[in-house]
Amino acid sequence: MMIAPESVYFDLKDRPAEKILRAVRAYRREIVHLKCLLEARNRDELDEFMLMPSPETQLGCTRRYLAMARLALEEGGGRYPATDAEKRAEEIYRRLGMLVSVTLERSSVFRGAKRLCAERKGEEFHRSERIFHRFGDVEINSLPVLSREEFLGALEDTVHIGEWKRSYRPYCLTFDGVEYIDILDGEQWEVCLEFSEGKPLEFFGSNAYPFSFGELVTLLGGKGEEDAD
Repeated sequence: MMIAPESVYFDLKDRPAEKILRAVRAYRREIVHLKCLLEARNRDELDEFMLMPSPETQLGCTRRYLAMARLALEEGGGRYPATDAEKRAEEIYRRLGMLVSVTLERSSVFRGAKRLCAERKGEEFHRSERIFHRFGDVEINSLPVLSREEFLGALEDTVHIGEWKRSYRPYCLTFDGVEYIDILDGEQWEVCLEFSEGKPLEFFGSNAYPFSFGELVTLLGGKGEEDAD
């Protein structure tokens, strides 16, 4: 059973820094575990052995627990020891203020290719969809506009784009760890973030997806069937 995030704060408040840090490390490990579960190709099989709530709900709650533990630590005069991954994510989120476009391209032999794009125009992000059919036809659709604040906020707080790995390939979780899978066909995808300054940020995958891939598809205006399988 999940507990209220505020309970974590009141439980750790005024405790020794080392006790709070143990909780911080435990929440970090749980976040890594839950993301690994969500990205596993045999996720549906694993879900049968998990207690409710869902891994998505557990991940969201554990993020809030970690935030409360950090607050308790810093209010007590402690210093939060950010990991390299957290520092990288913060740098990506800092750069979002200079974001000018996000493009997601997906392609497969049998379904053709599709491109979802959001481009900044003033204080708005204009979204569009291009569908490249197998026989050369291109279908172009305009999608509803989002405010800059709403779009950037979702990239950070819903998609958690700063936590994505640079590349993904399929794996199954086993009792002994991770078993990677070779798939000769299927879908390949690429995400590119362009900024007004500095190099673009790119992510790639082949038949494997980040834990929040579906959230990015939705943010870019894709339909429900566009979520990762």
